[in-house]
Amino acid sequence: MIMGDLAFTGERFLPVCQGEIWLEHWHRYHFVASMARDRRVLDVASGEGYGSALLALTAREVVGVDAAADAIAHARTAYKDKRNLRFVSADCSALPFPDAAFDLVVSFETIEHITAQREFLAEIRRVLAPGGLLLLSSPNKAEYCDRRSYANPFHVAELYRDELRALLDEFFPHTAWYGQSLGFCSTIAAEGATTSGTGKLVDTGSSVAALPTPVRGTGKEPLYYLVGCALSPSPLTALDKTFSVLGDPEDTVYRDYQETYRKFVAASEAVKVFREREARHEKDLAEAGQAAQVSLDAAQGSVDIALARIATVEAQRAAALAQSAESRAKNEALQVGYAALHSGHSALKNEHETSKAEIGRLQTQAADLKALTATLGATLHAAQQAALRLTGALHEAHSRYQAALDAAHGMNEKLVKAAAEALHRHQEERARRDAGMAKLQRTLALQEMELARRTGWRWRLRPPWPRD
Repeated sequence: MIMGDLAFTGERFLPVCQGEIWLEHWHRYHFVASMARDRRVLDVASGEGYGSALLALTAREVVGVDAAADAIAHARTAYKDKRNLRFVSADCSALPFPDAAFDLVVSFETIEHITAQREFLAEIRRVLAPGGLLLLSSPNKAEYCDRRSYANPFHVAELYRDELRALLDEFFPHTAWYGQSLGFCSTIAAEGATTSGTGKLVDTGSSVAALPTPVRGTGKEPLYYLVGCALSPSPLTALDKTFSVLGDPEDTVYRDYQETYRKFVAASEAVKVFREREARHEKDLAEAGQAAQVSLDAAQGSVDIALARIATVEAQRAAALAQSAESRAKNEALQVGYAALHSGHSALKNEHETSKAEIGRLQTQAADLKALTATLGATLHAAQQAALRLTGALHEAHSRYQAALDAAHGMNEKLVKAAAEALHRHQEERARRDAGMAKLQRTLALQEMELARRTGWRWRLRPPWPRD
């Protein structure tokens, strides 16, 4: 609920509110409106400003005071057309006014909202002129809270009647008590009022009409107290000692009650239907949830098994791929090594066969040389000395040949052994093979030189006639 730039907080009354709160707040200001005529009036805790504006209809001057800056700003705008009305932002326990500045001070439903209650009353007494009147209201804690088992979160220091009386007596020696009760109207009655007095019926406007018959007290315990306070008895004589009623001609409270009750009944039926439907829904959900949980558990089990199998297969596949790659690499390395070894072995074998053929040829030549020497010894006596020298030379050559032959045999054995070892240590055998081949080549070169030398010598000694 919003009025202008002010929102209903649940406690501060706005004129657009309806129902019980409308009756109780409007009635207090209508009750005091006749007392404000031609007076300087201070409205402490003026709130939205509606009450100050009502009092300004008859008062000489009205000042509304409130601690809420937003309320003051709203009231200044909403009621700016009233020349005798102004609003001031201030704390009720530190009023910014001179002493004896006001003839009438009203403060409705303020004292229960503050803890500095004595400071509040002392300030009101200070600004109240001699012969002035204070009219304040306060909830009756015994009725407002205790009997109704209600706690208002906005009230910080509610008072029982005796507490309120003791507090007021400290500052004002004379008081007149009224009680306000709410039914389908708001009533304000003086305590101890006679039944023969004439009451007043007021509406929401400013007019006041006399009742055709006397109005008696309600007999109920009041919900709020309205207390007129003064420094001398004379101001209290102006207070009405009988009865005041603020009626509800449009029956807004009763219609609000009926509408609320209808809504309550409809809401109760709707809540009942909703709870039954919710119970069925919860039961269906529980059954569906149980079935879903069973299916979920089974599915989760299957998923876990499948995931475990997949993980195992993936691990096996990874291991197989790694092993396959390692085996492939080893196989390729072995194939390269074997090809190299086979090539080296073939080369060594060929070289060995060549060496054997060369050695056989040399042996044949040596045999021929021996036969030739024997023939020359038999036929060439004259060449005895030369033959002897030749024999010595041949013997020396044979020794060198034999040494070369033995070396060749040893080299051949070494080559065979190197070929066998090359299957496992190809690199080392290759180096050894190269060294052996170099040595063999040197030996063969020496042999070829020797044979060339010997061959040339033999032909020099060969007779010119052909051999048989």
